[in-house]
This record gives sequence, structure tokens and C-alpha cells, in this order.
Amino acid sequence: MRMKPKQCKPVFLLALVICMPNAQARIAGTPFSLSLSQTFTHDSNFERVENGVADTASSTAVRLQLDKELGRQSYTADVTANANKFQTLDQYDNNGVDINLGFSSELGASSKISLNHARVRQLQDFDVQETGDPRKNVTTNTNTVITVQHGLNKQWSLLGSLDIGDIDYTATPEDIRSSKGRKFSIRFSPSDLLYFETGINFADFVYPNASIFSSGVNITGDDIDRTDLTFQTNWVLTGFSRLFAQLNWTREKHAISGTGRDYDGLTGVVSWRFTPRGKVDYSLQISHNTNNSGGSNSADRSSARDSISTDLNGSAVWRISPKFNMNTRFSLQQLKEYEKQTYRTEESQELVSSTLKQWRLGATYAMSDSLSLSCGFTHLRRTASLFRAGYLSKASDCLATFSME
Repeated sequence: MRMKPKQCKPVFLLALVICMPNAQARIAGTPFSLSLSQTFTHDSNFERVENGVADTASSTAVRLQLDKELGRQSYTADVTANANKFQTLDQYDNNGVDINLGFSSELGASSKISLNHARVRQLQDFDVQETGDPRKNVTTNTNTVITVQHGLNKQWSLLGSLDIGDIDYTATPEDIRSSKGRKFSIRFSPSDLLYFETGINFADFVYPNASIFSSGVNITGDDIDRTDLTFQTNWVLTGFSRLFAQLNWTREKHAISGTGRDYDGLTGVVSWRFTPRGKVDYSLQISHNTNNSGGSNSADRSSARDSISTDLNGSAVWRISPKFNMNTRFSLQQLKEYEKQTYRTEESQELVSSTLKQWRLGATYAMSDSLSLSCGFTHLRRTASLFRAGYLSKASDCLATFSME
């Protein structure tokens, strides 16, 4: 018989407390670290719908990490096995193994190459699903990135990268996609505290199962060519303050014309982090993003969608003592969603704006170098938009972690 989350919680926490005094603080003589964690979350609206169902979820994870340097080479590995259970909404139960592998090596006196491969399997966030249609949609995201930099420790350096990935969806096969990206950029560093970088990124996206209605017929499959011109800078203003800014001009072209999905526009992000010598760390970020890849099609009806979001995020961490800290964060999002529908020869357009407000207060207590406990409360409210339901969510959670490093 499977134990319910409320029954498991005291047993797991007691086991951690018992094991803690008898365990070594590190895996001596090896580059490995191991951690066990247990999270319980009670949310008044897991499915992110109006008048949603409250439930308690349990997430159990085992994580093994490797960090090893051999001369001018470094190797990293991060593998996590997790089991996620719901007390009432057990149709969303899911398990997974997340893998992240990394390798880097210096080439000569001024070049470096790095390779990273990641695979993440997780339940899709209900907030991004269509209005009134909650479902179990498990995504598997696989990504491999190769990056080369020439001109280490010099004012001018060249960077290039190749990014290959694919995303699989269990419930929405029409969203399955593969991608390939190539980026080339040049960086100027007048000092160790400042750099400017500009470059161009070419990317190809393939949706093999997408159904596109164009010129009176249904077409299966959609290919997208995307070009990004980027400019970014990173500036360490003082020993305690860091500013980052990035601006992109994007041009997106679909192989199938006449669908209204092609796009030209600007996106960007500005972030600031302030870490004074006192007990409080601050961060603030503003971003503006555009996405128009959504839509639906049938034999006589088509839909082209655009969404523009402007986000403001902030956080603060107050280190009350070496073992105890409190943290808070907030986010405010303004979302504008636009849809153009075509039914035979008739067209209609609709534009709706919505907001999302989220606030969280949490605390972390380190009982020892190996055992820590974190708890928090989150309040979230979204107003309805074209594609997402309006809802209210109040959630409380606790995380216990036992680690050997």
C-alpha cells in the first residue's frame, strides 16, 4: 500500500535527523557529492484553473554530483532521480531521471572548448496550458551545446557555439519539435569588470506533427528559420553590485506562408544584483519577451496567435545568522495576447491584456553542514487572458535536504 504524503512526512524527516549525527559531512577522497531531499507542497489550485482543486504533493529526490579537474580539463556530472506523487490528483504522478554532463578544456594559451549535454523530464507547468484544459503532459527536453572561445584573458575574443535539442510531449504530439542553433559573437573587455558582446544567432526549428491550414488545404509539418542579432553587456559597478543588459532583434520566418506567424521584433532583459557587506542581498530584473508560435488549424478554420510579456522580478535574502536566513521575492507580469482567426472567408481579431502577481516569503535553517530545512508560503493571482484562465493560488511548502559533499 502506498503511503500518503502526510503519513510519509514525519518518517522521512525523522530518518534524516537520526542519520545526520552518524554521517560524514563529505564523501572523503572522492570528487562526488550525494544529497537526499524530500519536499511537500500544499497548493489551493494545482491545475491553475478557476475554482481549482486543492491538493498535497510529495517530491522525493536523490542527487549525485561529480566535479573533477585534471590539469587543464574539468569534468562535471549532475544526475537526479525523482518521484512525484499527488495525494488526490494522482493522475499527475510522474517519475524521472534528470541528467546534466559537462566537459571543458583549454586549448593552447588562449582558447577553450566546452561541451554540455542535458536531459530533463518533468510535468508541464499547468499555467502554460490552454484555458480550461488541464492535463498530464510530461515533457522531455534534451539539449547538447558545444562552445568555443578564442582570446582568453585578452581584450578581444571570439565565441562560437552549436546548440542541438529536441522536446517531446506525451499529451500534445503536435508540439514536438527539434532545433539547431549556431551562434557567432565578438566580445570586447576593456577591463576585468566590464565587457561588451555583439553577435548573430541562426536557428532552425522543426515541428514534424504540426497541422497548418494554408491556401485552403491542411499541411502537416512546420519549419521555422530564426535570426537573432544580439548585443549584451556585463558591468561590475563595485565589488558588491553587478549590472547585466541584453537586447535582441529577432526575425522569424515560417516555411509555410500565409499563416500570419512570421515575426520581426525586439526583446530584452536588464538585471541588477546588489550584495553589500551587510546581511541582505538584493536582485532586480526587468524583461520583455515576444512569442507568436501558437495557433491552431483545421480544414476551414485557422488561428494565428501572438503574446507579449513584460516582467518585473525582485528578491531579497536576509542572513540573520550563519545557520538561519529569511528570503522574499515578488514578480509582476503584464501579458498581452492577440489572436487572428480565419473561418473560410471571414476574419476576426481579439486582443486581451492580463496580469500575474506573485509574492513569496520563506526561511531556511541549516541544522548542520549536512542537514537543512526550508519552508515558505506563496500567493499567486492571475487575471484571465485569451489563452489562460484567471485563478488564485495559495501554496505552502517545506523541503528537507541531507547532503554529503
